[in-house]
Amino acid sequence: MTNSAQIIRDQNGNPAFAVLPIDEYERLLEVADEAASIRTYDAYKATQPETFPDEVASRLLNSEHPVKVFREYRGMTQTQLAEAACLRQAYV
Repeated sequence: MTNSAQIIRDQNGNPAFAVLPIDEYERLLEVADEAASIRTYDAYKATQPETFPDEVASRLLNSEHPVKVFREYRGMTQTQLAEAACLRQAYV
């Protein structure tokens, strides 16, 4: 995309305003609206308790190690989990 904005500067030469073509302005509004929707969804999800499928609950109830159960549920290897937790793989 080319820069088709016109910059209007103040008396000191600093950028003060930008004039955009209407289609670019409308595209930016859509992007901003989508970003706001994502932030709203993320905020909502942060307030909700995490839920798990029955398979995870059954494995936990069958005394499987919780770290292994949740690691596999999230599709992580031991190495990936160790890196995410800043630990050595052998510790995990």
